[in-house]
Amino acid sequence: MGPTSSFTLQEAADELGVHYMTVYRHVRNGRLDATRTKRGWEITPEALSAYTDGAMPDPAERQRRFEERLVAHDDAAVWRIVHDELGAGKSAASILRDLIVPSLHSIGARWGAGELSVLDEHQATAAASVVVARLGPFIRRAPVTHGSIIVGAPSGDMHALGPAILSDMLRANGFDAIDLGANTPPVSFADVIRAAGPDDVDLRAVAITARISTEPGTAAAAIINDTVEAIRAADPHVHIAVGGAGTTGRNPAEFGCDEVTSDIDAFIAGLSSPPA
Repeated sequence: MGPTSSFTLQEAADELGVHYMTVYRHVRNGRLDATRTKRGWEITPEALSAYTDGAMPDPAERQRRFEERLVAHDDAAVWRIVHDELGAGKSAASILRDLIVPSLHSIGARWGAGELSVLDEHQATAAASVVVARLGPFIRRAPVTHGSIIVGAPSGDMHALGPAILSDMLRANGFDAIDLGANTPPVSFADVIRAAGPDDVDLRAVAITARISTEPGTAAAAIINDTVEAIRAADPHVHIAVGGAGTTGRNPAEFGCDEVTSDIDAFIAGLSSPPA
């Protein structure tokens, strides 16, 4: 390998003795580290050596590449990365937990800090929605042993991705998730509870996922308060959790709920013990 600061895709292909498209495909699916510049993709000698040595990027690096493809709304590359994870023996639930959710949190934080535009964030959400839908059939559903959870985004919140991810994670951990999706009016949460009847001991919790900001005084905060009230009227004893990117810094007293959390693992762990 001759001395150089970086390789183009064609130069890397020549160095490896493979077709240009092979190198391009491996860059797109995250197997070969590369940086996009105004001149195109550039590959460092170290990245090329790691590739030829068969070295796999660490989890943080895999997340960075996945996040980059989400922001670019590159559905094909995003799925290839997920498909490779499945091929490496990762479960669909672990891919949700360890790759997709952290990437979405990072993208949200970068958008909040002004590093990404609204378009970037929307494109990433759209790409993530596609891959989560495709990943759904790969979720290994555990036998229902912990009861049911009602999940939905409140009225006015058009983001169905949060409820979908949480529902998949719940199903993988022995819960029956009733996913009401996005833009769910307070009465719809209450209607599902009433349809089950007051003696439904199977109902463990209601989870309200909010993507839009729920700062005090906002319409979103008022809607969540109305939703919690409607749920309480239908079942005074059910556990109500509020979570999602829009609830950062909020506390249960603000909504009248029992729990505010954006930690899916902690939420599931707290409900996985048999009800009292």
